[in-house]
Amino acid sequence: SLPKVPVPVGDETKVAGVDPGYHNLYTAVRPTGEVDDNGERIFDKRVVKKTWYDHKTGRKKMVKKSTRLTRTAQKKNLLDGVTNNTMKTVDLKKLILAITARRDAYASLYQVYDNRQKKKLKFACRMKEEKTIDELIKYITWNGEVTVAIGDCSKTTGFRNSSPGGPLAKIERKMIKLDYNACEENE
Repeated sequence: SLPKVPVPVGDETKVAGVDPGYHNLYTAVRPTGEVDDNGERIFDKRVVKKTWYDHKTGRKKMVKKSTRLTRTAQKKNLLDGVTNNTMKTVDLKKLILAITARRDAYASLYQVYDNRQKKKLKFACRMKEEKTIDELIKYITWNGEVTVAIGDCSKTTGFRNSSPGGPLAKIERKMIKLDYNACEENE
């Protein structure tokens, strides 16, 4: 993960606070260095929505395709024996039933799931996800102009059973790999 070092002190317009959100993937805020009529500082805010990320990466297409393939397997009753008989048992008879169900369904399931079209789609989605993450990083770092202080998701009060969605760890790893100036801050 990102180093936990304090944000460098200096020109405040060179620092942006980035918050991994529950409704949005990221919210990035940085001061512009200007003051409005009331004497309050003006902030530049950038929001990355989860729906934008899903649309750009093509994840919904992949999920639909996988669901269709699973439905095909279920229509052919291929998954019945596999799901009804678990391998996590100490009973020898049940274990033999589970192994037999897997042996009988393996060839047919392999034909359903070994789909070249699905593999191509999955590879294309991975490439789109990489491009989307690069675009997202450039957007929240103002093209690398600012030092980014990313929240560490330690503030979870009031969000019962919720955690930030999206590939936050993957984005942070990519920031380190691309040598962006970023650190993790306690929220």
